[in-house]
Amino acid sequence: MQSPPFPEYTSGHSTISAASAEALSYTIGENIAFTDSTEFQYNHGVRSFDSFRKAAAESSISRVYGGIHYTSGCREGQNMGEKIGKYINEKVITKK
Repeated sequence: MQSPPFPEYTSGHSTISAASAEALSYTIGENIAFTDSTEFQYNHGVRSFDSFRKAAAESSISRVYGGIHYTSGCREGQNMGEKIGKYINEKVITKK
């Protein structure tokens, strides 16, 4: 696989996944189980998760398995994403 044309550090997938997981967990609730079948049509199977954060963690580590990022880039992306998500939760008014 060719190296992608973007920086290794930090992982964008890890960052956006963690930020989304924080925002969704705050808005919708913790430990909401769901099934993702968006890649089924491409023979990638169906994935089920116990929470948004678990899905974000799997998204993050997939970048290491794919040889796109090192673990440190994914870990720091997750840390940054969590902070972004918490910032969003503090600044955005939502109706629950």
